[in-house]
Amino acid sequence: MKVLDCAFLTGAVLVMSACSTVIPYEPNARLTRDEARSTLKRTFEEQPEKLRPVAVEIGDDAIRLGFSTVKSSFLSGALAGIEKRETYYFSNLADLQLVQNKGRWLIDLSNRGGSVRRWVFFYNQKQATDFLDAMSRMTRPD
Repeated sequence: MKVLDCAFLTGAVLVMSACSTVIPYEPNARLTRDEARSTLKRTFEEQPEKLRPVAVEIGDDAIRLGFSTVKSSFLSGALAGIEKRETYYFSNLADLQLVQNKGRWLIDLSNRGGSVRRWVFFYNQKQATDFLDAMSRMTRPD
């Protein structure tokens, strides 16, 4: 079994205090594409509040996430929303692994080049494997 010592969380390094274990996974091939889209969309909508995208689009070719942040200006005191978009093309995803750490399950969603990366969090293993099943279905050609 592989052990991870650290993980990257939206650009910052999150050092895990206990070892994380990679959980073996076998995909369930019975999902339809519509079921897979629904599972993926629901997963991103249920992420912790600070990591939850404001827009989720699950297309045939990619997952597109939109984030909004608030920034205050020292000079004007005004607040402005800043949009950030992330696109994860199914054809360019790195191998997905299910990692367990301290009673939570995590999946590192990133492209092969590592330029786009996001941790997807789950509080139970079934939701995490449902997400992996959905990702497996979307990466498979019809």
